Amino acid sequence: RCWREALATLLAAAFFAVLVITTHHEAAFLIALVAALAEAAGDTVSSEIGQWTSDRAYLITTFEAVPAGEDGGISLGGTAAGFAASAIIVGLGLGLG
Repeated sequence: RCWREALATLLAAAFFAVLVITTHHEAAFLIALVAALAEAAGDTVSSEIGQWTSDRAYLITTFEAVPAGEDGGISLGGTAAGFAASAIIVGLGLGLG
């Protein structure tokens, strides 16, 4: 991944962080902030772990077998890791209030 992808992924979180500070709808924008961070973590972890744990993935649209790392490819290991990473971020958000 390059810096542009990292910036694009975290730009939504930064936007919601500014809205938390500058509006009177802190709770709603805090939820959006946590959701944006959970998505970023889930996407990154599922991609990296999916490629590490499996040589083969399946296209989400046709379930055709493709090499791991292919755009649109999913694997069981990557999906589970992405779900776990997202759940950890949401859990931290809930735990920290």
